[in-house]
Amino acid sequence: MVAETTVKQVLVQNMDSAGLFGYALFGLFIFAFSLGNICYGIALFGNKRLDNILAILLLIWGILNLIAFGNEFWHSTTINVYIEYFSLFYQPLMRVLLAIWLWLQLKQKFSTRDSKQLEILKI
Repeated sequence: MVAETTVKQVLVQNMDSAGLFGYALFGLFIFAFSLGNICYGIALFGNKRLDNILAILLLIWGILNLIAFGNEFWHSTTINVYIEYFSLFYQPLMRVLLAIWLWLQLKQKFSTRDSKQLEILKI
Protein backbone atom coordinates (compact mmCIF):
# COMPACT_ATOMS: atom_id res chain seq x y z
CA MET A 1 0.00 0.00 0.00
CA VAL A 2 2.80 2.46 0.82
CA ALA A 3 4.51 1.73 -2.50
CA GLU A 4 1.24 2.28 -4.35
CA THR A 5 0.74 5.65 -2.67
CA THR A 6 4.30 6.70 -3.45
CA VAL A 7 3.96 5.70 -7.10
CA LYS A 8 0.64 7.53 -7.32
CA GLN A 9 2.20 10.72 -5.86
CA VAL A 10 5.12 10.53 -8.30
CA LEU A 11 2.75 10.06 -11.24
CA VAL A 12 0.56 12.97 -10.16
CA GLN A 13 3.62 15.19 -9.78
CA ASN A 14 4.93 14.17 -13.20
CA MET A 15 1.55 14.84 -14.80
CA ASP A 16 1.37 18.27 -13.19
CA SER A 17 4.81 19.26 -14.44
CA ALA A 18 4.33 17.82 -17.96
CA GLY A 19 2.58 21.03 -19.02
CA LEU A 20 5.73 23.01 -18.28
CA PHE A 21 7.62 20.87 -20.76
CA GLY A 22 4.95 21.61 -23.35
CA TYR A 23 5.33 25.35 -22.76
CA ALA A 24 9.07 25.08 -23.28
CA LEU A 25 8.61 23.19 -26.53
CA PHE A 26 6.04 25.71 -27.78
CA GLY A 27 8.44 28.54 -26.94
CA LEU A 28 11.15 26.78 -28.90
CA PHE A 29 8.74 26.38 -31.83
CA ILE A 30 7.84 30.08 -31.82
CA PHE A 31 11.51 31.05 -31.62
CA ALA A 32 12.45 28.73 -34.52
CA PHE A 33 9.46 29.93 -36.59
CA SER A 34 10.50 33.54 -36.05
CA LEU A 35 14.09 32.86 -37.06
CA GLY A 36 12.84 30.95 -40.09
CA ASN A 37 10.74 33.93 -41.19
CA ILE A 38 13.72 36.24 -40.75
CA CYS A 39 15.99 33.93 -42.76
CA TYR A 40 13.42 33.58 -45.56
CA GLY A 41 12.99 37.34 -45.57
CA ILE A 42 16.72 37.87 -45.98
CA ALA A 43 16.90 35.21 -48.70
CA LEU A 44 14.11 36.78 -50.78
CA PHE A 45 15.67 40.24 -51.03
CA GLY A 46 16.88 41.41 -54.42
CA ASN A 47 14.70 39.34 -56.72
CA LYS A 48 11.37 40.40 -58.21
CA ARG A 49 9.05 43.04 -56.80
CA LEU A 50 6.72 40.54 -55.10
CA ASP A 51 9.76 38.78 -53.62
CA ASN A 52 10.99 42.05 -52.10
CA ILE A 53 7.56 42.82 -50.66
CA LEU A 54 7.37 39.33 -49.15
CA ALA A 55 10.92 39.71 -47.82
CA ILE A 56 10.03 42.87 -45.93
CA LEU A 57 6.78 41.39 -44.63
CA LEU A 58 8.52 38.18 -43.51
CA LEU A 59 11.14 40.20 -41.66
CA ILE A 60 8.42 42.18 -39.92
CA TRP A 61 6.56 38.95 -39.10
CA GLY A 62 9.68 37.34 -37.65
CA ILE A 63 10.61 40.34 -35.53
CA LEU A 64 7.07 40.80 -34.23
CA ASN A 65 6.87 37.10 -33.37
CA LEU A 66 10.07 37.46 -31.35
CA ILE A 67 8.54 40.44 -29.56
CA ALA A 68 5.39 38.40 -28.88
CA PHE A 69 7.56 35.60 -27.54
CA GLY A 70 9.39 38.04 -25.28
CA ASN A 71 6.07 39.41 -24.07
CA GLU A 72 5.32 36.02 -22.54
CA PHE A 73 7.94 37.05 -19.98
CA TRP A 74 7.38 40.82 -19.93
CA HIS A 75 3.55 40.72 -19.62
CA SER A 76 3.05 44.12 -21.24
CA THR A 77 -0.62 44.94 -21.81
CA THR A 78 0.26 47.40 -24.59
CA ILE A 79 2.13 44.74 -26.54
CA ASN A 80 -0.75 42.31 -25.95
CA VAL A 81 -3.16 44.69 -27.71
CA TYR A 82 -0.86 44.97 -30.73
CA ILE A 83 -0.30 41.21 -30.82
CA GLU A 84 -4.05 40.62 -30.88
CA TYR A 85 -4.54 42.89 -33.91
CA PHE A 86 -1.39 41.52 -35.51
CA SER A 87 -2.77 38.00 -35.25
CA LEU A 88 -6.16 39.02 -36.64
CA PHE A 89 -4.98 40.94 -39.70
CA TYR A 90 -1.31 40.43 -40.50
CA GLN A 91 -1.10 36.66 -40.38
CA PRO A 92 -4.06 36.05 -42.75
CA LEU A 93 -2.66 38.71 -45.10
CA MET A 94 0.73 37.00 -45.09
CA ARG A 95 -0.80 33.59 -45.73
CA VAL A 96 -2.73 34.92 -48.73
CA LEU A 97 0.36 36.66 -50.13
CA LEU A 98 2.47 33.55 -49.61
CA ALA A 99 -0.17 31.46 -51.37
CA ILE A 100 -0.16 33.86 -54.34
CA TRP A 101 3.65 33.84 -54.41
CA LEU A 102 3.78 30.04 -54.30
CA TRP A 103 1.18 29.82 -57.07
CA LEU A 104 3.21 32.18 -59.26
CA GLN A 105 6.42 30.24 -58.53
CA LEU A 106 4.72 26.98 -59.46
CA LYS A 107 3.25 28.51 -62.61
CA GLN A 108 6.68 29.83 -63.62
CA LYS A 109 8.36 26.46 -62.98
CA PHE A 110 5.86 24.59 -65.11
CA SER A 111 5.96 27.14 -67.92
CA THR A 112 9.76 26.96 -68.14
CA ARG A 113 9.69 23.17 -67.88
CA ASP A 114 7.11 22.92 -70.69
CA SER A 115 9.12 25.27 -72.91
CA LYS A 116 12.27 23.17 -72.35
CA GLN A 117 10.35 20.03 -73.25
CA LEU A 118 9.08 21.70 -76.42
CA GLU A 119 12.64 22.66 -77.38
CA ILE A 120 13.72 19.04 -76.96
CA LEU A 121 10.84 17.87 -79.15
CA LYS A 122 11.76 20.37 -81.89
CA ILE A 123 15.25 18.90 -82.17
